[in-house]
Amino acid sequence: MQSLRLRTDRVREPAASAKSLPPFTGYAAAGAVVRAGGARRRAAGTLRPWLARALAGLGVVWFCGLAYLSDQQVRIWRDDESRWRAAADCAPCHNNLGVILARQGYFELAKAEFERALALRPDHERYQRHIRLVNAILDARARDATPPRHP
Repeated sequence: MQSLRLRTDRVREPAASAKSLPPFTGYAAAGAVVRAGGARRRAAGTLRPWLARALAGLGVVWFCGLAYLSDQQVRIWRDDESRWRAAADCAPCHNNLGVILARQGYFELAKAEFERALALRPDHERYQRHIRLVNAILDARARDATPPRHP
């Protein structure tokens, strides 16, 4: 079997800081404030029982919200392919997805991802090299010849 020498780009995780952290940060800060206020009042004996139950209920709702958001993020981050698909207009992300697809043998899909990456960054040599390699493989398959190896 032929070894594809396609290289992925090093990219910061596409959704880590921009999409997943702010909701969790807000919930965590709100929960910390509520918990700290309740602990001080309980220690002083001034927290009414109905308010304590309401705060406990709010804590349960807060926890369930975090669990739901975590579940949604885990579905996106379950593997490399889904992670790179979740990133919208990121040239290195499209390149990396193309590399994953090419390594799996989906050269037509890989070509489309390389073209998207090249459209976003037309001067990038690696993306041009990946397009040429995938085109050569697809041409060789069309002629029933052996695909060329990467130099």
